[in-house]
Amino acid sequence: MSCSSSASRWASVTLTLALTLALALALALALVLALTLAFQVDVRWDSSYEKLRDMVREWEAWMSEQNAAAPAGVNRGYFTSGSFHWWDTNRITLTLTLALTTTLTLTLILAL
Repeated sequence: MSCSSSASRWASVTLTLALTLALALALALALVLALTLAFQVDVRWDSSYEKLRDMVREWEAWMSEQNAAAPAGVNRGYFTSGSFHWWDTNRITLTLTLALTTTLTLTLILAL
């Protein structure tokens, strides 16, 4: 991600501490908790497809690392963002358009 290593370490320590405290509280009170954290990223919904794709991959890798290090019960975190929803919509539209175009082309070729 485009943050300094010290900032990244700080975010990781903060997230680990927050998850540990949330787990302890949930176990003590028998509650289900949702923890929401905000991070600033250098992409927006109108960033290029490639830039958004690369940032999604970085966030997914980071979340996988955090989930692997988290205690059982709080190790299924995920990230979401309006910008990434926009990218995902474009990704699905592109994939389906290419699949449909290929299918129609093959159908026409076979019909001839």
